[in-house]
Amino acid sequence: MNCVGVMALHKPALDRSGKRAILALREAAGPELPLAAEALREHPDPADLIRTGPWLAGPRHWAAADRQLRMLELRNITVVPVWQFPATLGRLHPLPMVLFVRGNTQLLQQEAVSIVGARAASRSAQEWAMARAAQLARAGTLVVSGGARGIDAAAHWGALRAGGVTLAYLGVSADRIYPLTNRRLFEVILDRGGALVSEHPPGAPTYKGAHALRNRFIAAHASYVVIVEATEGSGSLGTARWANRYGVPVKVSPLSVGQKRDGISWLMRKGWASMWDE
Repeated sequence: MNCVGVMALHKPALDRSGKRAILALREAAGPELPLAAEALREHPDPADLIRTGPWLAGPRHWAAADRQLRMLELRNITVVPVWQFPATLGRLHPLPMVLFVRGNTQLLQQEAVSIVGARAASRSAQEWAMARAAQLARAGTLVVSGGARGIDAAAHWGALRAGGVTLAYLGVSADRIYPLTNRRLFEVILDRGGALVSEHPPGAPTYKGAHALRNRFIAAHASYVVIVEATEGSGSLGTARWANRYGVPVKVSPLSVGQKRDGISWLMRKGWASMWDE
């Protein structure tokens, strides 16, 4: 199993007071969260940043941090600060301050292949995704996807049924099950040593565009991205855009070429993808 470069192994781990401080800083930063994340990456002391500004935490920020910390401890969710991100996730834009992880945090450091595609995918496309994920898992490769219905679920199940592990980047907080139809999938992911990862703290409300932003993690973590049966304008093509921005190769399944609203052909015309040939 290959691991990707870690940004700064010498920087400190978080104790409980550090977790509380970083959660309060996250609340205080508000819309300037990416700027605060960059500052914290260079100066990994959230308590000091809160004291010196410009993001000063007030009583409501500390109260929110205390609520979140209790939920993190109750749900056994790990806080991974920005200075512990692997180099692949360090290129994220916008940069999150922390990641919230249920399960195996070491998987963040592991090289991976991401498989994504349509939620309302055909049976043949789901079978193709499952077979490719199983092939990768048997070779010892971590399979990453987004925990959604359709192709995402097929990729996760393919890896699991081949005896591998898999990681899901979520568009909701790590304490939530979404979609509910994938409850059993998420349980098995965790039971088999996988991980569920979110940039949203426990109890955070969902918002429009959260799943589209989640796709940047799926792209950034991967050695390459495989897209199966996507329509034009879909979230899967959004993942391809993120991959193109990060210089991550994109491969596509031949199954949906020529179909109505075919996003695979669109990717090929743009020169953003090559056909899967393994």
